[in-house]
Amino acid sequence: MRFGRFLSRLHSSTPRLAVALFALLIALASATASAADAELTALQQQAFQQAAAAAEPSVVRIETVGGLDLVGDILTATGPTTGVVVREDGYIITSRFNFLSRPASVIVTLPDGGKFPATIVSNDESKMLTLLKIDVQGLRPLEAVPSSQIRVGQWAIALGRTFGLEFPNISVGIISAKDRVWGRAIQTDAKTSPVNYGGALIDLHGRCLGIIVPLSPNEQGVTAGVEWYDSGIGFAVPLEDVNRVLDRMIDGETLKAGLMGAAFSEEDGIASEARIVSVRPESPADQAGLLPDDRIIEIDGRSTKRLADLKHVLGNRYAGETLDFVVMRGEDRFTVPLKLVGELKTYEFPYLGLLPDRRVPPESAKGVRVRQVIADTPAEEAGVQLNDVILSLDESDVTTAAELRTALSRVEIGAELQLRVNRNGEEVTLTIVPRTLPSVPPENVPAMTIRGNGDAADDTPTGRLNRQLPGEEGMQFWAYVPPNYRPDVEW
Repeated sequence: MRFGRFLSRLHSSTPRLAVALFALLIALASATASAADAELTALQQQAFQQAAAAAEPSVVRIETVGGLDLVGDILTATGPTTGVVVREDGYIITSRFNFLSRPASVIVTLPDGGKFPATIVSNDESKMLTLLKIDVQGLRPLEAVPSSQIRVGQWAIALGRTFGLEFPNISVGIISAKDRVWGRAIQTDAKTSPVNYGGALIDLHGRCLGIIVPLSPNEQGVTAGVEWYDSGIGFAVPLEDVNRVLDRMIDGETLKAGLMGAAFSEEDGIASEARIVSVRPESPADQAGLLPDDRIIEIDGRSTKRLADLKHVLGNRYAGETLDFVVMRGEDRFTVPLKLVGELKTYEFPYLGLLPDRRVPPESAKGVRVRQVIADTPAEEAGVQLNDVILSLDESDVTTAAELRTALSRVEIGAELQLRVNRNGEEVTLTIVPRTLPSVPPENVPAMTIRGNGDAADDTPTGRLNRQLPGEEGMQFWAYVPPNYRPDVEW
């Protein structure tokens, strides 16, 4: 306030002097700000250089010899790429993308210029990583940043070591997201490309945030995500996650993404609840007793109320791991252990050779009525007859064709099964051996005769029908009614 009054008095008495003094003050402030900006820029540059220098001894160059020139539509790279030391006794982690060409040999060059042949120890097919081994002791592994200390918005420096050994290639950005690609990776806008795939994403202390790899949330494969090269979307697998499974990789285990063998409803996309719509026969989900319409609400203590939650939990898990699934079946809640697998068994649907009556049965009906027995099939050989009512298949009681299909999906081809039927009021047990479902349909399968409870009205509309919903602006639609439709028969 005193300075303001001083300027006011000065301006009233000597206007030109006041203006000159004010301009001088602005110039001094601008100079001070410019000096501060320059100092801040210099400090940032120094911080980046010091972080890279701290991590530099752990970043190596990788070269491949021989292999394929073209894999699919992608021309394989012939230049050097990058790797990161993870153990002092010669273990190096890098990206699987670097070995897309399936090379005949691999050479690792250390920061001091020493060259060593490398062997591929194992692969992580879920996070697209490869573990190498060179015959060297005394290497310096990078320190991993704990996941709890990784923050969105913090500085991130992408390092690669390719054409020059003097100092790593550097690209600076920030951490733009965590738990991306269904929990597998952190995301950065630092430029990532094939030359630093397998390199380190570090913080300002020179600690390793993650290993740079190409990944995609929608695709799986060695090349998935490569198309985002230098787009501002890059991914790195947290080094803490790599260390968690490092011993398994050192033992030579190929790590695969964990699969449970169930499909989920996606009515509202990933915001849908984790509700099962189908279970693959002989899969972990099937062996755990999960059924369609079951809702997965928790896995290993983590809430999975949404399908996205479930994908995040399973996305960071491997085949061979056993998880506790908390399931809601109607109003009942229960917990089942489920062991994930790396590959789902190729499934062949068992074939009996009979056709069920597809009409809606009366409430008093029990079992599935047989409307056709196809010639030269397991059903004919077992002695199944027209109008037999199937009551059970092995230990599974059935009341509908859907239940019979589900029971059949869980048996093995070639196994002897007990088929219990009601034949004219008498229960008969038959032995039936299912075969592989044939690829060619039977030459003659007679249509099912429709018998109603009365005469159909003569004016029943059939064929293609054009209609409009009630109201002046009702939406128009069309429907098709089969010519043999009977309104007195339920299907």
